[in-house]
Amino acid sequence: MGALWLRLFCPGFSAADPAARLRCGQLAGITGIGVNGLLCALKLLVGVPAGSIAVVADGLNNLTDAAASLVTFIGFKLAAAPSDREHPYGHARIEYLAGLFTAAMILLLGGKLLFVAGENILRPQPVAVSPLLAGALIFSLAAKLWLTFFYYRLADLIASDTLRAAGADSRSDVAATGQILLGFLLGRLTGLNLDGWLGAVVALFIMYSGLKLIRETGSPLLGRAPAPALVEAIRTLVLSPPEVLGLHDLVVHDYGPGRLLASVHAELDVKNEFLHCHEIIDAIELEAGARLGVCLVIHPDPVDTDDPLTRALRAELTDLTARMPGVVGIHDLRLIRGAHLTKVVFDVVLAHGAAASRRADVQRELTEALRAKNPGYCAVITFETDLTGA
Repeated sequence: MGALWLRLFCPGFSAADPAARLRCGQLAGITGIGVNGLLCALKLLVGVPAGSIAVVADGLNNLTDAAASLVTFIGFKLAAAPSDREHPYGHARIEYLAGLFTAAMILLLGGKLLFVAGENILRPQPVAVSPLLAGALIFSLAAKLWLTFFYYRLADLIASDTLRAAGADSRSDVAATGQILLGFLLGRLTGLNLDGWLGAVVALFIMYSGLKLIRETGSPLLGRAPAPALVEAIRTLVLSPPEVLGLHDLVVHDYGPGRLLASVHAELDVKNEFLHCHEIIDAIELEAGARLGVCLVIHPDPVDTDDPLTRALRAELTDLTARMPGVVGIHDLRLIRGAHLTKVVFDVVLAHGAAASRRADVQRELTEALRAKNPGYCAVITFETDLTGA
């Protein structure tokens, strides 16, 4: 049924197509509002007369999910707005803000429900467990399972962290409702009133979901590392022409789903004609936009492949740094020859998270290695950190 629902209302799927993202995001929002609104009304109708704080809490949890779906619907609509003078890279990050706002709402409600459940634990009230109540919970389980797969399916199609978070929240709801149903069964077998405790468990589920959503939706706003698959795709594309000898300094900026900007330095032989290099770079940049949905800017770095001394030093330093912990590699090596000294100038890339002490250690080891090779070598090293997280 989920696949049919998608084909009817969201016929085109593309993570890079803003129109497709908008259709799918709004479909997810409307579906979530309808399903969660129905479940909330059902649980309140059966939970209040039965005197069950757990079922009422679960219903209010569905109400927050409906509100979250409304925020998702509005967020996708606003995120699709075109760029303007104040926001030249568009408004796609609103999708992340919508998820963050939703997470805050969920966390606040969870705290309130935990307080109410605590009062019920201290002063327990009798609960009238009926077939109608059990049937409502079983129906809720089935509906939430369907919604979980529906959200995950949409999230994969349009590469949306917001919908993936909604799927995770629905999955948590399945566990929470299942816990209530199991608790009622245990209560019937043992004669214990577990309603307050069940309500507390649901409240904790809600708070956990809120904290998890804050982490997942706040991470892109803080500037998280790009996905390894995207980094590898960019590397493969840039290195595809035989004229490109290497690359470094890849940086990816996330301005929201479908709004990725990246820059990279590409190493090309210094003997290549400038116009030929320009044509190669232009072709790569156009291909990155068409295939990956990334606005890529490439800076060409000339590499002298004819100087045997430079070539030998590059090979030796590459081999040496490959054995050094925390070192990703070197680039931009060149020799500046003087009357008495030869400056060996190059950049060293350190792995993200490498200890600060590694910089001094690597500086010392490389300087000593160059002096051992030739006392006239003077190492001029610039350190940088690998920002891709790869």
